[in-house]
Amino acid sequence: MDLDKVERLRDRLLMCPICMDEYKDPRLLPCHHTVCLDCIHNILQASSITGRMFRCPQCRRDVCVPRGGIHEFPLNFYIISLQDELGTKTYHDTCDMCKRDWLISQFRCVDCDMVICKFCIHEHRLFQHDASRQYNIMRIEITPADVHLSSTRSCPKHLEEILQLYCCTCDKPVCITCICEDHKRHETVPMATKLSASRLALQEELDRLASEKRHIQQTLGQVQATSDSVSKWADGARKEVQDRGKDLHGRIDKMVMEQISVVGEGERRTLHELGTYSKDLRKYSEEADKGLRFLQDLQEGDMCLELLDCYDKYRNSLEEQKIKSSNKAIELKKFTFSEGWDLQFQQYYVGSVGKLACYSSRQKFLTKKGLLDNYSVKEFLFRLLTPGKIALLLVVISMLFTIGQLIHAYISDPNNAQEVGVGLFFCVYLFLASYFAYRKS
Repeated sequence: MDLDKVERLRDRLLMCPICMDEYKDPRLLPCHHTVCLDCIHNILQASSITGRMFRCPQCRRDVCVPRGGIHEFPLNFYIISLQDELGTKTYHDTCDMCKRDWLISQFRCVDCDMVICKFCIHEHRLFQHDASRQYNIMRIEITPADVHLSSTRSCPKHLEEILQLYCCTCDKPVCITCICEDHKRHETVPMATKLSASRLALQEELDRLASEKRHIQQTLGQVQATSDSVSKWADGARKEVQDRGKDLHGRIDKMVMEQISVVGEGERRTLHELGTYSKDLRKYSEEADKGLRFLQDLQEGDMCLELLDCYDKYRNSLEEQKIKSSNKAIELKKFTFSEGWDLQFQQYYVGSVGKLACYSSRQKFLTKKGLLDNYSVKEFLFRLLTPGKIALLLVVISMLFTIGQLIHAYISDPNNAQEVGVGLFFCVYLFLASYFAYRKS
């Protein structure tokens, strides 16, 4: 058979869909697809939490792991027979990072779908993957002859030489030519010996990083606990501020309601008196209407002594109602409110709600003047000349007489101007005091 056909047949039938390499220990899944045993183990660790189920990489069907583990998946003897007939393929693939075609790649990253050599895998692990998720990297089996190289770096002084030794005196890798030229009397060791010693140092670094990670986790716990405490303190302070605000609002509302109740009580009393007086006036008006209708319906033939007696009785009753309803004085209360003041300085707040003032006055309704009663001249003068008005009139007359005397004294002797001025001042003061006393009374 042609060699190219054999290779094409091997690529079509003997290549694992996960590691993209020739099958190693091929196992048959329930969906009739074949996967390497190690690939099943790797994909199960990466995709399943319970370790009991994963998805086929080709048909995406859910596959349950047998009770005895992945080793109970049956061998695909058909694939094994083909491998026996076609022979094992020598693995050789170029690293996708350094692109060295002469260097065999020993690792495969399933997440990135890359084949990587053993020198580039460390950079890929440290810098290409997020630390929060676990990367899925598989080791590719190769022949022992492919793993002897300790490094691919060339000597910076002798570019054709590989760094195979390590100078402990200069603490740097060197090639064989450098040993003969610049490091003859220096202490040198093979690179493999140095790498073995470095492995122990890396193990100590592993322990140090593990200890540092534990310390970081403890610090994170402390930070989280502190954050919870800060939130708890803030919630407590916020609740106390809100409670204090509600308390202040309640006190202010209480003071406002007290003043509103005073206004309402004054209004209720005044309206009650006005309502009672309105009833009396309506009763008086109804009695007057009876008399009007009676007199309007009176005929000439109805005149008799009994009518006059009855009307006199009605008039006496109406007069009593008139006396009851006339000169009615009701106390009116006028409320005014002057706004308070407030002052805020930093967290302190001082102020007052305001002051409620009540002005009382008595108003008379249905006075005798309103009833069109006729006054005599004597009664008019008696009402006009009240004691206060008479006293004020006497003060004015006395003041005018005194002012006349002062003017006459000044005309007689101008040297008395100072005494005259003092007398005029006292006259004006006496008049103003009498006038304001009268107005107050």
